[in-house]
Amino acid sequence: MASDSSGRFHRETTHLDQHHRLFPSTLVPRLDPAPSALLPSDSHRGLVEPLRSPTVERIEHQGLLLAVVIPHEFTSPGAHFVTSDELGQQVGLLCHPAGTHLRPHVHPHVKREVHDALEFLVLRQGRVLVDLYASEGGPAVHTAELETGDAILLVGGGHGLRMLEDCHILEAKQGPYTGVADKTFLEPGA
Repeated sequence: MASDSSGRFHRETTHLDQHHRLFPSTLVPRLDPAPSALLPSDSHRGLVEPLRSPTVERIEHQGLLLAVVIPHEFTSPGAHFVTSDELGQQVGLLCHPAGTHLRPHVHPHVKREVHDALEFLVLRQGRVLVDLYASEGGPAVHTAELETGDAILLVGGGHGLRMLEDCHILEAKQGPYTGVADKTFLEPGA
């Protein structure tokens, strides 16, 4: 990060920025918050390079991204987004030490067109199996086991949950909820 003569901070282009421009559909962690979101008094902290953590699991089937699993062990100083800019739901992990200040901000109204209802689950307590399916059903193509503190972003295909223990799950997805039109049940098949 560098500053110009006005004291404003800006990010210098990195190899990751160039990769993201060349391959915008890939899941590439991005540097966030933008340096302008850091208060000048925090500039000495700087930003760390994006983490390419082997612990974040990207699950695909026949070229379709089904899910991204973020285990509770995934941690690194700074902000690390595990979703691409184009995805309809943005998910990142923010790890800042005490005393860090992020610049106050608002998110202005921006009209967006949403076609897919991505679902983000945070397992607050328990253990669960998340079965992932191709869009047309059939047998599960992958099963992820989550434990307390883990999170999963369900992107494509279908999914089902099997509780191994009593579970408390926080769920977030795009609204507004449209009722019956929001869900199509699959025949899992064997």
